[in-house]
Amino acid sequence: MESPARCEPRLWIERLLITRSTKPLETIRDISLHPGLNIVWAKEPASREGLSTLQRAGHGVGKSTLCLMLRCILGDSGKAVKAMRDQLASQFPNGGIGTLVHFAGCTYSVYRPFASDGYAAQHGDLEALLDGGDHIPFKQYLDALSEAMLVNLQQRQIPGSEQTIEWPHVLSWVTRDQGTRLRSYYDWRSTEGSGLQRARQAPPWVLRAVLGLTNTKEMEAARTVESEARKLKKAEEEAKGLEGAPRLIRARIEASLRSWLGGHADLELHSNDMFKSSVMKELEKQTGKTEAAVAKLDEQIIAVEAQVREQDRAVDEAKGIAESALLSFGEAEAMRDRDEAKVKSLQEQLTKLRGLQGPCRYGAVEFQSCEHIRKRLETRSFHDGRDQKAIQSDIEYWTAEAIRLLPAKKAAQNNLAMAEAALDNSMAEIRKLRVKRDSRRADLYRPQLLKEELANWEDAFGVASSPELAAKRAELRGIQESHDLASASLLEARNGQVTRESQMTQKIDTLAQAFDLHGRFLLNNDERPFELVGSAGEAYSVLEILLGDFACALDAVDNPASSFPAFLLHDCPREADLSGGLYSDYLSTVAEKGVGAAAWQMIVTTTTPPPAELRKPPHLVLELHPESQEGLLLRSRFGLQAHVGVSGSEQGQG
Repeated sequence: MESPARCEPRLWIERLLITRSTKPLETIRDISLHPGLNIVWAKEPASREGLSTLQRAGHGVGKSTLCLMLRCILGDSGKAVKAMRDQLASQFPNGGIGTLVHFAGCTYSVYRPFASDGYAAQHGDLEALLDGGDHIPFKQYLDALSEAMLVNLQQRQIPGSEQTIEWPHVLSWVTRDQGTRLRSYYDWRSTEGSGLQRARQAPPWVLRAVLGLTNTKEMEAARTVESEARKLKKAEEEAKGLEGAPRLIRARIEASLRSWLGGHADLELHSNDMFKSSVMKELEKQTGKTEAAVAKLDEQIIAVEAQVREQDRAVDEAKGIAESALLSFGEAEAMRDRDEAKVKSLQEQLTKLRGLQGPCRYGAVEFQSCEHIRKRLETRSFHDGRDQKAIQSDIEYWTAEAIRLLPAKKAAQNNLAMAEAALDNSMAEIRKLRVKRDSRRADLYRPQLLKEELANWEDAFGVASSPELAAKRAELRGIQESHDLASASLLEARNGQVTRESQMTQKIDTLAQAFDLHGRFLLNNDERPFELVGSAGEAYSVLEILLGDFACALDAVDNPASSFPAFLLHDCPREADLSGGLYSDYLSTVAEKGVGAAAWQMIVTTTTPPPAELRKPPHLVLELHPESQEGLLLRSRFGLQAHVGVSGSEQGQG
């Protein structure tokens, strides 16, 4: 038994009032709307003199602004709507948008100032609301609208993301903006998106849920498919990694070997041909050269080390001579200056020299054989009375002696400095040679390590498959089987909706016949749910989308399972995208379906002249033109440009 058809749309707008202010009430536009087809025509001017190219084409008169106003009243809070409100608030700070909205058997008077949120009342007297009558916040009205539109929605969660389907998602579907150019069925907003987390996967689920084409069994099957698909993707990536890892490892080893050799990209890694070179043969050659270089550096280091030992002995001897010269010179000065403390110190050093046994630390010979020690021991003794007498009587002698010993002291110090410098140079040379040798040894260590790594790789991956890869492939096959079973269950669940699918096919086919075509609804097609059979070309693709939306509206009239609002707002589906004949036939087909008491509402803005029979009421609800300010939606021309990107063509007033 068929369900009784609805008498009026689930959602429709009866009136759009644009005000300059409410106290006192100053009206800019008061537009009456009705169920069925409502056309807003931006008429091309009779005279094009003084008009821009866009104005001559019917643009810039307010079509898209009107659509944004209706979206605003229905709860759209996107960037385009906000930009429109901000621009109008700057022009009309006390103005706003008033409407009568019908849904769920109720009528709401709604008013949204351009500069604030708005308010509403559940009655049909808009003037009483504007006069300060009792009202509720706009949000409370919007909550009631959202709940009424989704009350019959049985499945509100989108499998995969588990996002809840909300009224703004459906609103973006039924109020497509002009910027989408009707490129694909699920392309609802051009720039700001529909609010769905998964822009590609989610819209088909919204359609099925809203049209009542899904059930709990299908949703559970879909969740299982999603889960298994994620597992499958992960397992495939892991198996691919295991398959690719050995190749990557070998490629890295080979690249490192070639890099160490300084190229040879054209050589094979191995070659059994004794006359043909290979990476490994070149590696052996280069290794031999490096080993020879290391051996030569070792020889150089040994030679310099022997030289260092000789230089170290020379430094010690020079130090002894320098010290002896310094003592002799100091002794002469002390005797000259009659410095008893210094003389005593020198006596102690001389006494120490006399008592030394073993090899001299300056010349590596016995002390008694050391020349400078022998000379020191021959120095005058301060305990000898004759020395004391000489000190007292012959100061001039010691002065002359100090002068005589000074060049010898300086020469001994210079010789010591030269010996130490030579030693330092030799030590620096040893350090340099050792760094060079260690670097070449490291060069030997690197290829040896790579050769061992390559041998280990050949032992581990020389077979067809590693145990780990074999296990992962077995796991992958199991997940694939589970995914296939889940997909079959999902298909079976969807096949249970064959009745609803047939109903939708009947709706689109009836509409398609007006164009000598056949139409069908494809429940399992997530890209193109509606198809015009026998059509071809971009124009028919646009027609397919428009008729698909209208089929949804007609289905909602007599099918209680559908939560579709039976309300459509199409902003200028242009003739350029559809072709003149198809566009005219489309509007005529929609108008014919609205003869009598239509339980749906479609509002269309157009710059293309509608068919002659539709250029008058009740279908034509507003005619705009750019020839005078009176023909503009807001009856004035100003720079409302913030939302041009949404409409794609509107200038001036959008």
